[in-house]
Amino acid sequence: MPTLNAPRARTSKSCENCRAVKRRCDKQVPQCGQCIRARETCLGYRDEWDLVFRDQTSHTIKRSRNKSERNGASTAGIPLTPPTRGLDPSFDEIGVNYFLQEFTAGGRCPSRGYLNYIPTAYSADVGNPTLVASMAAVGLVALATHQPELVRHARTKYSEAINRVNNALASPVESVKDSTLMSVISLGVFEHVSNFESWVRHVKGAAALVVARGKSQFARRPAILMFNQVRADMSAACIQSIQPFPDDMRELQEEATKYTDPSDAFWLLGILATQCATLFAGVAAKNNGLPLPRDISWVHFLERSIALQDDFQYVFDLLARQEPYTIIQESCRSGEFISYNGQYHLYKTSWAIRLWNNSRMVEIIVCEIICWLVKKILAENPAYPAEFRLKLKSRLQLIIFPSHSPLSHIFMTVAPPSPNSPAEELQQRHPRYSGEDTTPTSKREIWGWYAYGIAAEVFAVCGVGSFLPLTLEQLARERGTFKSSHLPCVGPGSPSTSVNGTAPAMLRRDGAENDQCVVGLLGLNINTASFAMYTFSLAVLVQALTLISFSALADYENNRKTLLLAFGFIGSATSMLFVFIAPPVFVLGALLVVIGVTCLGSSFVVLNSFLPVLVANDPSIENASKPAEELHPMSPNGEYIHPRDSFSASDAESGPHPAAEAGSGTSSGPTSPELQLSTRISSKGVGLGYCAAVLVQILSISLLFTLSKTSISKVSGTLPLRFVLLLVGIWWFSFTMVTRKWLRARPGPPLNTANTGGQVKRWRVWLRLVGFAWKSLWKTVKIAVQLREVLVFLAAWFLLSDAMATVSGTAILFARTELKMSTTLVGLLSITATLSGMAGAFLWPVVSRRFGLKSNHTIMLCIALFEVIPLYGMLAYIPLFKKWGVIGLQQPWEIFPLAIVHGVVSGGLSSYCRSFFGLLIPPGSEAAFYALYAATDKGSSVIGPAIVGMLIDATGQVRSGFFFIAPLILMPIPLVWMVNAEKGRREGVAMAQRLEKGHETEMSEQTEEAEGLLARGI
Repeated sequence: MPTLNAPRARTSKSCENCRAVKRRCDKQVPQCGQCIRARETCLGYRDEWDLVFRDQTSHTIKRSRNKSERNGASTAGIPLTPPTRGLDPSFDEIGVNYFLQEFTAGGRCPSRGYLNYIPTAYSADVGNPTLVASMAAVGLVALATHQPELVRHARTKYSEAINRVNNALASPVESVKDSTLMSVISLGVFEHVSNFESWVRHVKGAAALVVARGKSQFARRPAILMFNQVRADMSAACIQSIQPFPDDMRELQEEATKYTDPSDAFWLLGILATQCATLFAGVAAKNNGLPLPRDISWVHFLERSIALQDDFQYVFDLLARQEPYTIIQESCRSGEFISYNGQYHLYKTSWAIRLWNNSRMVEIIVCEIICWLVKKILAENPAYPAEFRLKLKSRLQLIIFPSHSPLSHIFMTVAPPSPNSPAEELQQRHPRYSGEDTTPTSKREIWGWYAYGIAAEVFAVCGVGSFLPLTLEQLARERGTFKSSHLPCVGPGSPSTSVNGTAPAMLRRDGAENDQCVVGLLGLNINTASFAMYTFSLAVLVQALTLISFSALADYENNRKTLLLAFGFIGSATSMLFVFIAPPVFVLGALLVVIGVTCLGSSFVVLNSFLPVLVANDPSIENASKPAEELHPMSPNGEYIHPRDSFSASDAESGPHPAAEAGSGTSSGPTSPELQLSTRISSKGVGLGYCAAVLVQILSISLLFTLSKTSISKVSGTLPLRFVLLLVGIWWFSFTMVTRKWLRARPGPPLNTANTGGQVKRWRVWLRLVGFAWKSLWKTVKIAVQLREVLVFLAAWFLLSDAMATVSGTAILFARTELKMSTTLVGLLSITATLSGMAGAFLWPVVSRRFGLKSNHTIMLCIALFEVIPLYGMLAYIPLFKKWGVIGLQQPWEIFPLAIVHGVVSGGLSSYCRSFFGLLIPPGSEAAFYALYAATDKGSSVIGPAIVGMLIDATGQVRSGFFFIAPLILMPIPLVWMVNAEKGRREGVAMAQRLEKGHETEMSEQTEEAEGLLARGI
């Protein structure tokens, strides 16, 4: 009889994506490695138990039949014999097949579900008797619900599996194998079906085996999946038996975190389950009077419960993105699905259903703990103060009231949110002083803060950084004469006039003239270029004095916003008034520069003082409703624990630890939400300011180009530049008006300047306020000396700001003298640095989040990149490069890439240093400490340029200044590394509390001088 041999295609076990593109799949779990490398979402592997194999196709059958007919062979007359009975499947095969079908996750979802790792391990080690016996026992006992006669066989297989597991555990080699742990986990299902107490003992044994395997096990992906299973079983057992999660398992969890995705909702849910178990056990132990590691109050337990509840909200946000589901509204009851309130959820996979339901079940336990604690606290005898009870009710209303109607009577004294009193009102901080505005920060107010940065940054970049120096130099040049010939530098009789007589002096290289252009001032002949430098030096000095005299006053009453607007309007007016400055009165131009630069720097200091206040009142800050003196939970190593960032396995008993005071800035804990929000707002503000500056600079260049085509440029070489400054002033004024409308005043404590002797004259009041500001600065310095973290950071900022100012000044001087670049090219260099600074302001937060960098680590990375500039400049001293004439800043084009580096680094440092320092400031003295911050910046800017100037005088080369700049840039790195932000924050709050207590003592003694500073909560 001829046989019909139809070919059978080989069934692919690759994932869906690899089979679609016909590539080799590595079949890793939980996701294919090829998909991970291609950044694709793995659709999972085929369910082997749903595959249907066919030995023949219709085409093959037809072809074989035709071949048989051609050969004359026919099987029609051959008698058919019934097939013999095949071998019955063994109990092992029945149990294993049923186990793999019913107890492992299959389908199209990624292989990460319940016992999902077993099929892969089983296919790689089919003959492992221990694993086979374990799966067969579980499969048979589950199948016995339909065939009771299989119970006896299931128990036999269970006994066999237990004996094999015990033999494996007795072997040092077999005990650490994945197959042994898989067998133990599989048998746990059998115990769960049989008896709960036996299952709990079995789970503890599995946990002990996981601990014995050590931390090195997590290098293998299946080990992490098995750890997830054991951790989930252990969490459920601890909750059921009211026991804390074991410490050794918690340590393994911390190690496993290094090998997992920290944003995976499944992993984070497991961590929250362990914390829930420990919290539940701690509350039960205290209620039963059992000893605890330390005395923990009910309020402490409530705080931890609320933090855990907030963690669940964060996990739910992740789940909504990772495992979304659809809400189906059911108009009429169809009977196909069980709906609740006329709706049901439609999930994509069974895995998503399991993950969502487990999350909700654990969250229900946490909510029940919160409800029980609220009742316990409110029923305490003696009762808590009424203020505390009201604040507690307000804080918990939004958490419990909507979903726990049995507790509604607890919150009857708190009215539910209404349209006239939004929910955010319930989250206001407790005022630190009389009259403090604790209204939650709105997006409109933050944009009002942004608006002033957009306004003033234009004057800083387009005015101070580009056109003001050119305007001052050109005004003095049009009034000056050559030193030797005494002929006018500009005009018909000027020997430097170009052939066509129309080229403005600012478009020529400075080296084109053989004689110096000087101008008479106070009986001295001053180089016109030096005139601009001296003007800005005087402006920096006046600015520093102004900062000291006025900045401390911004902390009191409505002075913060009043000073900001005053500096903005006066500064914009000075820029617009330049349109009236002609060469005969060029000295008035210097006066306007001094006033404008002073207003610019002072206004930025006042603007910075708004940042901590806006952050403290932002609704996104989890503890916005708490008093400023209260701290967030701290982990044992002194790092901040926040529900949105922290998913450590610390239990309810962990908290502030004495060792926290010795923590260093190198800790790996997450950054506080205040610092994260402050950094984000600050970075965005700097970036928007740079965007506005680039836009106005492009408009200014277009305006200059347009005016050069008219006769205006022939009337005066400075008139087009003065029109540009008019545009800059109008821009500054316009956006300051936006700030005036959108930014809230945020008043500080009242400042008593009244004279008990009667009415005083205005000038005496002014002198008294200025004297008070200098006293405040001195006392602020004395306070800062007591704050180690503030002192270390200010020392680092002193060196870093000096390095930044020195590099900027040296770069311009280097471009003009060493590289012989024209003024136009120097202007393009400024635009390049500005664009790079704008990119850096937006880039560094992304880099920080991508690599998990804390703020001080980001600052150190910026400094290390900044070091490239002087090191590259010193390459020209190497004879080989010097001979080439290129590399080491020997050609003009080489300075443009370094300008990009300078801009990117400056954009990151300006935002991160500002926000990082804001976290260290004692509450209530933001403007005073930012004044100290700015004074440190301006004070240091004198030292670096002076030393570089001496090096230039000694060597005759600007390049020699790089030998000083290179070590100057590196010196702040160890200081920044030493700063511990959380420790500094605690020191600041503690200092504010001590000063407040000191003020109460001074009030009793009627010491009016101390009252001016200490009574305001510095």
